[in-house]
Amino acid sequence: MDKHILLIEDDPGVAHAYLAGLRSQPTWRLYHANMLSSARTVLQSLDAEGIHCALIILDVNLPDSLGLAGIVNLRAFVREVTDGHPHVPIVALTGVEDPELRDEILRWGVQKYHVKGTMSLAVLRAIVREVLQNNGADNIPQPE
Repeated sequence: MDKHILLIEDDPGVAHAYLAGLRSQPTWRLYHANMLSSARTVLQSLDAEGIHCALIILDVNLPDSLGLAGIVNLRAFVREVTDGHPHVPIVALTGVEDPELRDEILRWGVQKYHVKGTMSLAVLRAIVREVLQNNGADNIPQPE
């Protein structure tokens, strides 16, 4: 069964590398948005076609969204756009290690948080695979 994955990443080089690395999995259907605002459009299009987004990979520092505010906004419009599947898991990626931000983001129900420069494509694939395998709504932590 195909899994539809949305990558929200503003750096074209990083996005290209991640998408290329994730395309090696034949059942993963990949979508890309370079800002949170364009991610909303992608999610609306998928929902209109009856496609459930199984996972969102989010750069936590985007031109139109920084840090925890991006997670909060993303959660809000995922709930708005996808009536039947409001609990889409999120993997948060960032360029800089920030333990306080990591802890806060994880409290908001993000499944994984990783620093981009310390992660190989093999590790990214393993993270995605793990989150997709644990993708039942009962397994997704909700914000406190």
